[in-house]
Amino acid sequence: MSMSSYPPPPTSDSNTATSGPTSAANTGPGSHNNAAQQVADGANANVNVIEAAVQAQSQFAIDAAAAAAAAAAAVAAAHHGLQALQAATAGPASGTSVAPPNSGASQPQQHAALTDASYLTTPPSVQSPGPGRDPTVNPKLTRLRRACDMCSQRKCDEQQPCRPCRELDVDCTFNRQMKRRGPPNKHAEAARAAKQARLEPNISPGPHNAAETLVSISGAAQESQRALDAEAIAPWPVLTLLIDDFFTYIHPLCPFPHEPTFRMSFTARQDRTNRGFLALLASMIGCLVASFPRTARLHLKTQQHGMQIYPKAITLIERCRSIALEARSPAFYSRDDISVYDAATSYFLGLAAAYTMQWKVCRRFMAEAMAFIRELGYHKPRDLGSSMFGVTYRGPSFNHVEDQLGKRLFWSMFVGLRSMYQLGTHHSDIVLPPPTATEPYPEFPVEVDDQYILPHQILGQPEGVVSLLTGFNQAIKIYMTMNGLVSVELSYGISTLAFQDQKVLLDESLQARLQPRTVQLTPHRKAGIR
Repeated sequence: MSMSSYPPPPTSDSNTATSGPTSAANTGPGSHNNAAQQVADGANANVNVIEAAVQAQSQFAIDAAAAAAAAAAAVAAAHHGLQALQAATAGPASGTSVAPPNSGASQPQQHAALTDASYLTTPPSVQSPGPGRDPTVNPKLTRLRRACDMCSQRKCDEQQPCRPCRELDVDCTFNRQMKRRGPPNKHAEAARAAKQARLEPNISPGPHNAAETLVSISGAAQESQRALDAEAIAPWPVLTLLIDDFFTYIHPLCPFPHEPTFRMSFTARQDRTNRGFLALLASMIGCLVASFPRTARLHLKTQQHGMQIYPKAITLIERCRSIALEARSPAFYSRDDISVYDAATSYFLGLAAAYTMQWKVCRRFMAEAMAFIRELGYHKPRDLGSSMFGVTYRGPSFNHVEDQLGKRLFWSMFVGLRSMYQLGTHHSDIVLPPPTATEPYPEFPVEVDDQYILPHQILGQPEGVVSLLTGFNQAIKIYMTMNGLVSVELSYGISTLAFQDQKVLLDESLQARLQPRTVQLTPHRKAGIR
């Protein structure tokens, strides 16, 4: 707005003023009327000019006041932020009265104020700082760290909402999952998967009635039984070699099970149908590996992934124990038909635990084996049997194979417990009292090898062939010399005796078994059956 746009104010000429009366005086009545009309028209024109000037001056004052207020708002925004700017610019728009500026202010100052406030007339799309962003703050600190879902595949102006979303009239969302840069963190992924498995239960459609439930349970049980066999321990060729090693190294010291019967069942793959046989097989292999770990290692090396499956011997031993216990099933201890093979399984599991220095597990299985032997009646001579609440436990009809296995198992327990006493185990852990006249021990096993023992009879040992049971019986007689010491230990404690009395007791025990006994390898020697 410039001063030239307004009409100029009226001016008075001195010549016209002085000549006005003279002309009027010189004219007549008509001239006087014309002069009056001219004066009236001039007065009206002056009034109109004055009114226009007043209106222009008022409009100029209002515009100047608004410009000054806008300039003051701009200055305040620099110091007081976005809130002061919004309050100042909203003043004139709301119809509030603005005080007129000082009349003494010069027009150049007003034009300067308008020039300084000219940025307020620029389009808001250019100067607007955008929603949620303070222009007084460093824009680099407030920029978004990621593009929205719509702009994830193209350039985004990183505002909220962004310009493309505003133009398309869509929601500006950030639901897209961010991908981690760099190599994947396997530990974090495993922890996340485990947490997800705990939070999301395994919901599967179940049976709709009781009949379908029973069918599903029985089907799952049969499937688990079919899946569990001897090859869950090791490949079949390795199992064959391990069984040969067992009967070579372990069986002479622990002469059970009956070798011909066991090999026949092993060849027939009864491990797939007889869970008791599978448990016995697993316990035998575990005992072998615990006694001779290098032998099993050599056999596993022949397989492609043998050493990867069992990098250490203890891994294979624990696997055998797990298979044996799984084959027994939880209902095993509620059975009434405990057999001598079940007792042998418990003994081998306890022996494997002893070889690996797991004494608590060893005592547990050894006590279980002794309980089975007592229940079957193999801890006493044959004619006495075993009675419990008036019921005699002798199992099925008499079987020479099982009878000899029961005796061998009892005497193996006897030797094993005496050995544990020598290693420091207390006698009260597994009590096996010495024989007495009223409760004697059973007979020694017959010195006949397995191939000559049949279920219905016992054949004689061939002439000139020494049975493996001969050395086994000699070991039993050596450990029988400890009966006197064991009696005193169980009754009073050996430490209650004086040292001289302890020495005398030990000498008497040794003299009782120092009588030499030679084995005559002559054709006239025949095995006797007791």
